[in-house]
Amino acid sequence: MNAIERLYRLQYGPVSKMANWEDFSRNLSESVGRPMPWSARYLRSVAKGDKGFYISDFLQRALDGFEPIDPQELFLDLSVTNNILSLHDIPPGTIIMGNVKKCGWCELLFVPMWPQTEYHDDECKRLARNKRARERYGASKRHKEQDSV
Repeated sequence: MNAIERLYRLQYGPVSKMANWEDFSRNLSESVGRPMPWSARYLRSVAKGDKGFYISDFLQRALDGFEPIDPQELFLDLSVTNNILSLHDIPPGTIIMGNVKKCGWCELLFVPMWPQTEYHDDECKRLARNKRARERYGASKRHKEQDSV
């Protein structure tokens, strides 16, 4: 594993995605003040060890001075500290990445496990389902009464 691949994996993980390579090449080029950034394809080819691609002296100097961004530092700048009620033990400083939704029954704010989740717990889901069933049953009962008259 060469220096480019090591830095890339440190910042983006083991999965190689072109969008991440473009971001990586832009950051690396900006860090050394290079007006024309290295292309993402070039850096990826050097990292993979493709034939004919090598680390130039200028690129090596850039890699030596490049410090990847710690993702946690980015989130700390964007974070908001709140008191949260949790069913699980959440240590201080934990970053919760999710969109807050309002429960469809009791209007409690919660972070859903899945984006399509409408209710914060099974009880609210059951109550809402029962209400819809009563409304359907009542509507069909009124409809039958009107037909019989």
